[in-house]
Amino acid sequence: MGEWELRNATIGHFTSPHENNLILDGFNCDSHSQNFGGSFIFSMSAGKPRLLKYAIGLITDQCHKFPFADGREFLVCRGGWTGQGENTGTIFMARFDATGKESQTIIFSTTDTQATCGDPSDAQVDGSEVKDTQFVINSSGQTSEMTITATYGKLTCAQSNAKRAPGVDPPGVKTYQLKYLFDGKQFTIAPESKAALKAFPQ
Repeated sequence: MGEWELRNATIGHFTSPHENNLILDGFNCDSHSQNFGGSFIFSMSAGKPRLLKYAIGLITDQCHKFPFADGREFLVCRGGWTGQGENTGTIFMARFDATGKESQTIIFSTTDTQATCGDPSDAQVDGSEVKDTQFVINSSGQTSEMTITATYGKLTCAQSNAKRAPGVDPPGVKTYQLKYLFDGKQFTIAPESKAALKAFPQ
């Protein structure tokens, strides 16, 4: 492992509506199986940081912060894991209890296996990734909708390895938009996006 890195700092009210918290994302402080890092959850209410919990494997360097109806806040993050030529991408929700302990809920995930390509060149693999997330915020500052743009398709190793212009997906890989609705507690797929969700292996 390399040197420890501080990759992101997030301030908010995560453990209660009135508690001031700081979440620090650390990299290179854990093993590959734990995503090489985790997040430190602090209370700031005493005027100086007090460590509540270290959440091993919780990567918070690509997150958006939103409030629940009671004012407590949560994170919607983009994450993933890579191993044995398989790349997994996730969009997940992280919430925290009064002690700083986190719970994660995966909202959407993709799996890409193009890095497993070798011989034969006609072997089929999955091409899939999360491209973007967009949020709709209501007048109360709460998110009401989230749209995830992601790709998926089956392709051969020959197609995967062929040269193509930057940003151009291989043949057979399609782009989908999936809308999720937030009911104040959790995200659920919108009825009009259920057909698109079925295109992704579950």
